[in-house]
Formats: sequence, structure tokens, C-alpha cells
Amino acid sequence: MRTCLICKRVYDDEVSFCEADGAQTASIMPGSRLLDGKYEIDRLLGQGGMGAVFVATQHGIERQVAVKLINPSFVSNDQALERFKREALATGRVKHPNAITVYDFGVTKEGVAYLAMEYLAGASLREELAKVRVMEASRVVDILGPVCSAIESAHRQNIVHRDLKPDNIFLEALDDGTEAPKVLDFGIAKLRSAQAGAPDLTGEGSSIGTPAYMSPEQAKGLHLDARSDVYALGVIAYEMLSGALPFQSTSPMGYLVQHMMEAPIPLSAANPRIAPQLETVVMQALGKAPEARPQSALEFGRGLAAALE
Repeated sequence: MRTCLICKRVYDDEVSFCEADGAQTASIMPGSRLLDGKYEIDRLLGQGGMGAVFVATQHGIERQVAVKLINPSFVSNDQALERFKREALATGRVKHPNAITVYDFGVTKEGVAYLAMEYLAGASLREELAKVRVMEASRVVDILGPVCSAIESAHRQNIVHRDLKPDNIFLEALDDGTEAPKVLDFGIAKLRSAQAGAPDLTGEGSSIGTPAYMSPEQAKGLHLDARSDVYALGVIAYEMLSGALPFQSTSPMGYLVQHMMEAPIPLSAANPRIAPQLETVVMQALGKAPEARPQSALEFGRGLAAALE
């Protein structure tokens, strides 16, 4: 595997120049596709700012896994590497059938940091919404009910996800033709650890996340708790039920200002077919003040189910 020396996109071994900016690429795994002596890299799944995800085969047990490699430019950045380690810690602590399972974390002798996790067949909620745009209320509840349960499990471990969005909810395709939602990527999760002296990499004054799904308190860089994730779940539910977001903007700052200052577009205005009870639950989750929302992810999930009934 090779990485662009400028933008750090990841490519196969035969690619010498970056397709995005034309810069030269350099090998990040010299002479082999075997990562850390354990994982045979098969193909690229996708990549983002933090790194790239590959399908790989774990030697010894021949298990297919997904391997996330941290962007090489971050390896010398202690804070970024610590955040990557926290992703392994956070995800590994959440034991729930609807949260992705992490198997392994390490740093190779070449300085490549990686995270090995279960490989899932299917599509992200984002990809599914691109196809169907608006989902039936029953399917929304079928997906978000288990997601709320998984997030509740994380909250009980003092983990706030901080970046819930359709991209981080995966719809695993099961052998019987059904789908199982899985929560992904605790990479910027805030661990409210009681451990003395542990540095808080995403603490007060920070607004790391995705602007379209950020709670007002996250947009302000304030202290976050479980109710911030409830807000993001409300935005996701709104989008699934209407095919639109509760706020519209062409810039990240525009989203942040609206989350903090403006009332969301009523769900019934975006989709007049929505039942009033369902609209009430979703709009409550979008309350500006944390105390105005459902006080837990589980409460929000149960509210959606009760509204559907």
C-alpha cells in the first residue's frame, strides 16, 4: 500500500502518483501486504481524514476482518495517535450486538497504527438513504431501536459517541435476508473517565464532530453528556422520515449557528404524512436545552416505538 505525500490518500502498490493532486506516493508497508505479521490486506473499502479501511484476512484463523489504518501523517502526532487508541478502547468496552466488535489494536515497526474489527457485509445508512430517500416509519423504528440500545450501552460505560450520523450506522445484511444495524466509529468518542490525570482530548472548548448533526452544546464546545447523542439521533430520525435535515446550510458554520440559535423546520412541514405522535417525539429530541430532550437514548427509542404503535 502507498500513500500520497501531500493529501495522504491511500492507494494500491502499483499507484505511483495521487489521482487527486498528482503528487508522488510512498509505500507505508514496504515489501509486503502483510500487516504486523497478522493481517493479509486484500482490498480498500474506503477512506477519510483519519485514515483508510481495508478488507483483510487474519492469519492463523483465516478470519475476514476490516482493518482501519491511521493516516501516516498522524503517527508522529501524539494527540491523534492517543485518540486512535481511545477508539480501540471505547469500541472494545461496548459489548452489544448492535455495536461493531473490535478484535485488535497495534502499531507496526514501520509506524503504521491499525485497528482490526469485524467485517460487515451490507451498506451504511447513508448509502441506503441515498437510494430510498424517505423511509417508512416502521423501518425507521426497526433501525433506530437497536441503535438506541447500543448507544445506551455505551453511555453506561461513560462513553459519549459525539459523531452519530447515517455514515456511522451500518445495515448489516444477514443470511436470512434481514438487516441488523451496527453503530460504528467511536473515533472521537469522549471518555468521561474517572481516571486521575487522563488528558481529555475532546473536552470543553472543542467542537469535534459533524456540523449537520451536532447538538447546540457541542456546537458551543461545552460539556457533553448522553443527551448530546440523543440530539444527533433526533436529527438522524428526522432525516430518515423526511429525506431532509432539520436545518439547511451551505457551510459548517451555518449549521452550527442554526443548531444554537434557530428552531428546526417542523417534521410535518418536511413530510406531511408523518403521524403527529411521531413528530412530537422527534422534535422533542431536537430541543435546544438538554433537559428538554428525552433523557436517554433508550427513552428516545422507546418513544419512537410507542408513537408508531
